[in-house]
Amino acid sequence: MILNFHAVEAQLQAAGVEWLIPVADHPGGRIGMFVDPDGNHLQIIQLNPDA
Repeated sequence: MILNFHAVEAQLQAAGVEWLIPVADHPGGRIGMFVDPDGNHLQIIQLNPDA
């Protein structure tokens, strides 16, 4: 299943997640790390197809 990165990011922002590493562009793609309500650290990653 392919997810729309920007839609997922917007949903997480709207839910008020705590961002440990805010979403940002990196040479390999876009990455962000957040904490879920149970205290788990999770990442969203969109790889750059040119990397």
